[in-house]
Amino acid sequence: MLLAPAPTAPNGDAAVHRRELSGVDFPADKDRLVEQARHGGADEETVRALRAVPPESYGGFGQVLVSVPLADDGGPTTTR
Repeated sequence: MLLAPAPTAPNGDAAVHRRELSGVDFPADKDRLVEQARHGGADEETVRALRAVPPESYGGFGQVLVSVPLADDGGPTTTR
């Protein structure tokens, strides 16, 4: 499945995260997202943030993007 355009992340670089998850076929669960992020070269902070998302099936990149907590500097964070 091709990724639809993602909403603009208010505090993040959606293009970087899209690239890290480019091999995901949606719908995808949290474990698949984490696996692909690692394979896609995501940094450890991004992988930790993906581990923090709710354990559900995501229908597209936009759903993932709004579920990942973002830090004030634009990067993902696991603090809430």
